[in-house]
Amino acid sequence: MRKSALLVTAAVVALVACSKSSKIGFSIPAITPPVKAAVPAGYGGGAAFAGTSGGLTDINARFFQQGPTNLFGILQAVDDRMKGLDGACESSVTPVEYAITPFGEPVTMNAQCSQVMSDGSGFVQWAKTADGTVYLYVAIGAGEVAAVVKPSTSVASLPGDAQFVVDVWASVGILNGTGSGAGACGSSWDGCSYGVIRIHADPAAPSFEMTVAGIGFGYCGAQLVADNTNIFAEGSVDAGTTCGAPQTACFLGTDATTPATCTSAEQVFNLPPLGRTSSAGTAQNWGASQYPATPTLHFTGTSGDPAHFGPTSPTI
Repeated sequence: MRKSALLVTAAVVALVACSKSSKIGFSIPAITPPVKAAVPAGYGGGAAFAGTSGGLTDINARFFQQGPTNLFGILQAVDDRMKGLDGACESSVTPVEYAITPFGEPVTMNAQCSQVMSDGSGFVQWAKTADGTVYLYVAIGAGEVAAVVKPSTSVASLPGDAQFVVDVWASVGILNGTGSGAGACGSSWDGCSYGVIRIHADPAAPSFEMTVAGIGFGYCGAQLVADNTNIFAEGSVDAGTTCGAPQTACFLGTDATTPATCTSAEQVFNLPPLGRTSSAGTAQNWGASQYPATPTLHFTGTSGDPAHFGPTSPTI
């Protein structure tokens, strides 16, 4: 039998629904600390959106500093949203599996409880399975975020809030052209940043991997992999109606800009590459990424494109 309770989170009244009652809630780990523990120092997050120098060195400013594609900002928004729900989902609820296919990658998720925003802005749902894995799905505001957070037993030297392995799938810009808040972009869905981000972070290694594709991202398609020493990146720079030839670069992890020499082992990607196909936007037409060799993500600004990858209503 489903149980519901009224909560106030971020000044919005919402409904939390669980499938049965036990009165013992579980904690929700924050996802930002383990990701920050896994990224190299050069991607530690800047205080301002710095000027860029072109090419793959722009990754730092594009994705680790201020702006709509700031990874830490996206993750922190999820943490802030879930903080008010910590312990609100009852432990004996049986998780319900559901499937998503973000950017063509099949992912099995779980849900135990959900929160529906009463103003119609979206919902969140989450679960914790018997092995301690926490599943989060947030569809509120300008993007969708799915995260799988697994406990790690091999990072005892790190703070407790960083002792997790994190996988994240996120989209940016789905409110573009709607007149809603900062994502309005006039009447154009492609007038502001629009696209997707996929990351895997393991502080124990440490290792961090990210792959992106989009419009207004600075890259039509790009990815990077980093250990504790170096960052290796490959991608196609976005010139709007065209996309640049594939580039590769290796940087020191300490500053993410100084050229370095990456070993062959440091140049291995485990995440699938992402890249946009050519598309007709409202603002202009957009060229196809030259990285990877066969891009697959067709952005149209509609509910059926890759930026809309999750359920549109709660699973539970």
